[in-house]
Amino acid sequence: MKEDMKYYGLRNQGATCYLNSILQALFMTREFREAVKSCSKHHKDDINVGLHTLFESLKKKTSETTEVTKTLRIEKVYEQQDAGQYLEKILSDVSDEASKIFRGDLVHRTVCDQCGSHTDDEVPFFFLSLPLMDSSNGNYSVEDGIQEFLKDVDFCGEDQMYCDKCKYKRDTTVKYELKRHPKILILLLKRFEYNYHRMSYSKDSRAVDVCYTINLPENQTYELYALVEHFGSLTGGHYTATIKPEDEDRWYKFNDSSVTLVGNQTSQEKFERSQSSHLLFYRKRNTKEEDKGTKVEEDQRILIDNDKSENDNTGKITSDCDKNHNCFYSSSLAMLLFVFAVLSMKALVFGLFFLSVFAFLFWKKANFGNVLRKTKGCPFILINKISLLLFRIRGAARNLGHPEKKSSWAPTPAQLV
Repeated sequence: MKEDMKYYGLRNQGATCYLNSILQALFMTREFREAVKSCSKHHKDDINVGLHTLFESLKKKTSETTEVTKTLRIEKVYEQQDAGQYLEKILSDVSDEASKIFRGDLVHRTVCDQCGSHTDDEVPFFFLSLPLMDSSNGNYSVEDGIQEFLKDVDFCGEDQMYCDKCKYKRDTTVKYELKRHPKILILLLKRFEYNYHRMSYSKDSRAVDVCYTINLPENQTYELYALVEHFGSLTGGHYTATIKPEDEDRWYKFNDSSVTLVGNQTSQEKFERSQSSHLLFYRKRNTKEEDKGTKVEEDQRILIDNDKSENDNTGKITSDCDKNHNCFYSSSLAMLLFVFAVLSMKALVFGLFFLSVFAFLFWKKANFGNVLRKTKGCPFILINKISLLLFRIRGAARNLGHPEKKSSWAPTPAQLV
């Protein structure tokens, strides 16, 4: 069994098992480990450097946590603390790049039951604190706790809330919505509660069904990969961590400096009933639906890019069409002038009719613009020049025969182009 071990433990300084457990869970979270390594290059004496140094040592041997306890200002190493409290402290002190892996956004929506107006308060979180309570079927599960956490809360009677729009206290409903789902979801089971009858904290050791897979709103699926457990009483208990590495299907028990394989791992149960689970670490699963959604978004992006490309080319296309139209109009005018210069007035009517039919047929022909583009309008330019020459010859001949009469009309250059 020992030769199969490739993970190492952390030495207990006295009563630092709570710290060892959460450090092991963070170390086995690859995304966090890589983020801490990246950020430690730009700092010298902060928590990122201390964690990176510890993680590098933990890859090779059983390691000490003295530098981390100094950075966290933990002086009473023989006094047990709450693991959840120090997990939150670590995630608050590390870089944003490292903490955002666990950070989600929760929206508190306050709705007036009278006028329907609402206000939204966005609250970031590192973990969701789930209250423990009796279940209707007797088996309280993590999913029951999530539903209880996210359910609507009504404030009526003496608990009415003030409405800015109504200017009075009204019955109010508070809704909770997960706006941003974190990549790593941490659930804290509230086993340590303040007992107002005893005026002290007490531990709730009721059994909880810890689901290996949970589903959150918007079809977000998470898989359990680590849990921190607390055994014993509130003052004299002990913390351990049970973790499944990302690239393995086996679970390991991290008990301070001792690391062992968890026995009986062939069970196919959907949950584990536990009276000691305190912190649960879930990794977000990339489901087929999410992959399909990503593919759809990519396809939409490609379509948008294509539309933009087509819109960018619209000016060019329009310009080409304008050129074709101008070429057509100019060519038609040239042919008209040619007929007018050569034929008599009687033949002019027939020529105009023939020219109109000729122009209409060419206009309808789909590849007429392409022909003009390929030939660059050379045939019609030639006709244009011949027409202009014939007009000049005809005008000169008339002036010779009748010197007192001059041509009263001649096409302008703008009409010939």
